[in-house]
Amino acid sequence: MSRFTPWPKLNCGFGAPMGRHGAQIDPDTPLDRLAVAGPAGEYDAGGAYWGTGGEGPVWAVWVKGRGRDGVAYVRAATRNAAKIAARSGLDAGAR
Repeated sequence: MSRFTPWPKLNCGFGAPMGRHGAQIDPDTPLDRLAVAGPAGEYDAGGAYWGTGGEGPVWAVWVKGRGRDGVAYVRAATRNAAKIAARSGLDAGAR
């Protein structure tokens, strides 16, 4: 089994896609159960384009041990703010 990555490689043969579609994180999930990767710059490690601006850079957030079940992509200034934004359903999503 390959290692989980919240930024899987995308087909960029015709240019980078705008953002990624994210999952919903249960708002009752304790903050200490959430894992965070990032922040991503204008492009994430898999090739998606996020641009700049908004509430800060894009972060990937998922429930520890369940990353393949869904990752939320949110804009936030800090790692902790990203966890809170993910629980609130503030998905950066595809632009």
